[in-house]
Amino acid sequence: MFNRVAIVRGLVAVALFVTAGFVMTSFMTACTTTSGGAGSAVMDEAAAAQKAKEDSLAQAKIKREFLIAYSTGNEHHKNKNYTDAVNPLKKAMRMDVEKKYPPIYTKLADSYLKLDMPDSALATYQQALKSYPDNAFFWRSAGWLLTAKQQIPEAVDAYNKAIELDGETLADYKNIGPLLVSENRNEEALEIYGKITELDPSDVEAASIYAQLVGVVGGDVMDIIDAKEKALEADPQNVTLMFDLGKMYFRENMYAETVGKLDMLLAISPN
Repeated sequence: MFNRVAIVRGLVAVALFVTAGFVMTSFMTACTTTSGGAGSAVMDEAAAAQKAKEDSLAQAKIKREFLIAYSTGNEHHKNKNYTDAVNPLKKAMRMDVEKKYPPIYTKLADSYLKLDMPDSALATYQQALKSYPDNAFFWRSAGWLLTAKQQIPEAVDAYNKAIELDGETLADYKNIGPLLVSENRNEEALEIYGKITELDPSDVEAASIYAQLVGVVGGDVMDIIDAKEKALEADPQNVTLMFDLGKMYFRENMYAETVGKLDMLLAISPN
């Protein structure tokens, strides 16, 4: 027969042992968790630092490749080796993610033009405008190439954008003016030729076209006379303008002005 006291004492000892085991396990788990969290944070920080270093090195490598491509293409372009300039400049164009190097596109397009590849030059400028939409030169260049391809409405849009960005470049007005006339967009053309006469009063042809456009769009007679007077100022030997003005003044019963213009005509062409 088992000794009850001994059994009870044994059960108590086992219980104490089990309880102590649970306490120790919890303690060790807590320690592991605590020390593991700190270690994990240190490891994460080290990994982040390593990744930042790797990213920095990768970016430096890309930058170096970009500069080598740009420098190589630029050197070939400068030395008129246009065929050799194309590929490195195209690579530099693809890598121009910072959008700080617009000359890449200018040199690449010029290389294409020198190689008699105008379609590629136009595509280059159109690509350039995706990165540099506020560059008037790129719009102007696209307009010029679109004109050569007889894509007149598109060329007009490109020149209008160039004028919007840079309204003081005379060439833009002189390039878009004939396009508008060819499309019978006379009111727009009138505004453009008015600007040309303002920027370049010596442009006889522009002054004459402006005077004609005033009449075409149904301007006031005095507006037409004023336009023709400006045209005559630009071309003071133009007897046709003198005669036209003389007739117009006569119709308006402005006889003194009529005599003045016909006297001018006779002084140049007395017969």
